[in-house]
Amino acid sequence: MNAQILKNACRVIFLSFVSTYAMAQVNEVTFSGHAYSLEGDQLLYVEYHSIESDPDHNRTSSTVRYHHPDGSVFAHKQLTYDESGFFPDFKFLDDRNASVLQVKKIEDQITIQQGAQTKPNSESLDAAKQGVMIADAGFDVFMVKNWSELVSGKAMKVEFLAPTRNMFVTFDIQRTFINDTTIGFDLAPNNFFISLLVDPIKLEYDLKSGRILSYKGLTNIEKGMQGNMTGENYVAHIRYEYEQDPESESGHTITASMKPLIHN
Repeated sequence: MNAQILKNACRVIFLSFVSTYAMAQVNEVTFSGHAYSLEGDQLLYVEYHSIESDPDHNRTSSTVRYHHPDGSVFAHKQLTYDESGFFPDFKFLDDRNASVLQVKKIEDQITIQQGAQTKPNSESLDAAKQGVMIADAGFDVFMVKNWSELVSGKAMKVEFLAPTRNMFVTFDIQRTFINDTTIGFDLAPNNFFISLLVDPIKLEYDLKSGRILSYKGLTNIEKGMQGNMTGENYVAHIRYEYEQDPESESGHTITASMKPLIHN
């Protein structure tokens, strides 16, 4: 497998999981993310997220709208969550080049459709794989369910679906820092050759609420304007803003029983 294919396999993994609100579990949570260039702090695009959950605080569905800096919408994503929450079905539509990426999982069979919205290509993948399998924003749910262990410093490993390459890629999650208010994690490919091509994703969370505050690294949004795509994805620093205060969200703040003993 050549270097470009390995790198492309990561493109739709990185940031595709960021439909994130971490511990904020109410019937509906809305927030936005402003994606800036790493050099020059230029606004590249804006994401608007809406996440719905059931009375037991399990995610049921979510939507994401992607806007140009001028406010016009250029892409949409819809997700429907399975029982575990780790492997949602999703459909991503990019109106700039009329493309689609759709993933559905039925038992141990994954169907992937991608390409032109009018006539996408279809492939299948066996889902009977060892380890924790994650697709798209299922990463959020994984972080919530393993929050105490991750905060305590335990390194964890997950199998991410790379749908454009019809394969899974192993990633390591490692705590990088912790202080009185925030905590950071690296998300890095476990494969040595991929790690040479792609820098780790830098994630920062609010320690008390579990909300994601920032994301820095390769995104799933391709560079380009209407009908003029580059084939390369943005590398960005995304900063998140929430409409609700943590205190106003039922079940949002991590309770004392959930907090591990933290040692710096």
